[in-house]
Amino acid sequence: MAFLQRFFDFKGRNATLQGEILGGVISFLSVLYILPVESAMLSDVGMSEGGVFFMTALTTALASVFIGFLANSPMVSSTGMGLNAYLAYTIVGSMGFNWSEGMIIVFAAGILYFLFSLTPVRRSLVAAIPPLLRSSIAVGLGGFIFFVGLQSTGIVVSDAATILKLGDFSCPGVILSFLGFLLSLVLLSVKKPASLGRFALPLALLTTALAGTVASSMLLLSQSLESVSSFGLPIAPWHEGGFLFDFTGIREVVFFGALDGKTDLGASFSNVFSSPSSYAAIFSIFCLSLFNATACMVAVSKAGGLVDAEGNPLNDRRQQIADGVSALLGGWLGTTSITPFAESSTGTSFGARTGLSNLVVAGLFLLSGLAFPLFSVFATPSVYGVALLHVGLLIFVSSLKEIAIGDFASLIPASLTVLTMALAYSLQIGMAMGVISYLLMNLASGKAREIKPPLYVLAALFTASLIIDVIY
Repeated sequence: MAFLQRFFDFKGRNATLQGEILGGVISFLSVLYILPVESAMLSDVGMSEGGVFFMTALTTALASVFIGFLANSPMVSSTGMGLNAYLAYTIVGSMGFNWSEGMIIVFAAGILYFLFSLTPVRRSLVAAIPPLLRSSIAVGLGGFIFFVGLQSTGIVVSDAATILKLGDFSCPGVILSFLGFLLSLVLLSVKKPASLGRFALPLALLTTALAGTVASSMLLLSQSLESVSSFGLPIAPWHEGGFLFDFTGIREVVFFGALDGKTDLGASFSNVFSSPSSYAAIFSIFCLSLFNATACMVAVSKAGGLVDAEGNPLNDRRQQIADGVSALLGGWLGTTSITPFAESSTGTSFGARTGLSNLVVAGLFLLSGLAFPLFSVFATPSVYGVALLHVGLLIFVSSLKEIAIGDFASLIPASLTVLTMALAYSLQIGMAMGVISYLLMNLASGKAREIKPPLYVLAALFTASLIIDVIY
């Protein structure tokens, strides 16, 4: 034990063993929702739900260990919610790639991200983006996730006349998800005890899943399974297949699906790298990962008091390298891109100060990976949609105040970023519109000296991505 305390610098971080264990458990509970949500979202594009569930648990454990050991940080990393939505609903849903090709795109973006993390270029790229524009990307990402949640739950549906309209609130699943979302907001607002607010989402998800499961079980007493399934309610696993974990699902999702005997891996690679639109997707994933990771590193470090005299995160260079290494796990292991989670700050509020808490997180995620049948009730849109709505709204409002001050040359590009991400249903197009319009408007207003050179490069790359979208 003394060795661990020295290795993780307990004295320098003012850490205690009790705080590390408790903080690790709290961080685990705060991030746990990603397992059923990720597996449910990727099952919509044809992936094995159980396989994705286990591999998400495994990659979360591995990434947390990397960051814990390499950077001595209590920051937990897992598959990003926005990146899940981007893969499922844009790369596969809109661009026309299948899930195997989508995972190849994720892996290619991970390699690019890793290489940049080894160099000072990563920090230069982040510094080149004005803070207001970076904040607008976060706001737009939150709005995109929230919109996906509205659609997934059926609260908002498509309409030929008005494009969108309110969903059918006579459907039990829609009612359940709406009430679950409202519950998450109520819990978030509770001041005493403070722990309710910190665990608003996990508690709301648990309550929604239990309420829906009880309701469906009661309906099954008088109706068939097929009939009850149409209501959009979660159904207890003993009604659908039991509690045994099916390990065959793991084989189906790893290595881009090459082990299942049904995927032509050569053809998948050829389709990806012969399509210009795939390079635009790779670039978008890279940018989203970069901005999200930077924001989370700062937020979690500040929450735990793990900053230096200048306010920079401790071991920030090592954190960037560990984050880059973690990005290499995405794609080939059957998950989307790995990114730090802001929810890690919940663990720091309970005493997590070092990488030891991440080892606790890793162990708990490995155990959870085998519990998919128990978590299957969370994989219904009426349940996991609550997480999309809650997380999306929090991301949206957390940076909203930061884009409310500035001149037109800053506010208009920020607004274009936010609006286009949701209305065009594309994170990639939203970022492109923001960066390009910011560059043009600031050049026109005589602020060329304030624009850093890397921004011209980013604007050129985003312009190319828009041209590719139009042509292909």
